[in-house]
Amino acid sequence: MGVRSTQRSTTHSDELVFLDGGVLAVRRTLRYRCARFVMRGAVDAENAEWLADLLVRPGTDPSIDVITVDLSAVTFFGAAGLRCLNRAAGHASAHGRWFSVWDPPPFVRRVLEAGGVTPALSVESPALRSPPANVS
Repeated sequence: MGVRSTQRSTTHSDELVFLDGGVLAVRRTLRYRCARFVMRGAVDAENAEWLADLLVRPGTDPSIDVITVDLSAVTFFGAAGLRCLNRAAGHASAHGRWFSVWDPPPFVRRVLEAGGVTPALSVESPALRSPPANVS
C-alpha cells in the first residue's frame, strides 16, 4: 500500500498525506521541536504498517523532541492500530523522544486499555487541555 498523493501547504512544516483508497488521512505538522500528526479515518490492518513507518521517522530526527498523535477524528481503530502506536512509541523512547496520543474517542480508549500500551506511550485525555469552567 503506497502513498496516493502528498500536498504541501504554504508552510513548509505542514504536510497532508493521503493513503490509497482514501481510508485514512494524516496531517503532519513540524513546529517547535514537535512532530504532530492528526488522523482522520480508519486505522486498520491495511494501513497500520505504513502508518507506523510514518510515525517512527521523527524519532531519529535531532530537531524533534516530542511526537504527538491526535486520534479525535479516527473512525475505526483495531489491534493493528495498537501495535502501530506501541511500535512508534517504543522507537521514540529508545531515541529519547516523548510520544503521546491525544483525544482518543471512547472506542479507541477501550482498545488501548484492553490491548495494553507500552510504558513509552502516554495517552492524554481531552480534559487535560480543556479550559477551566467558569465559576459564577
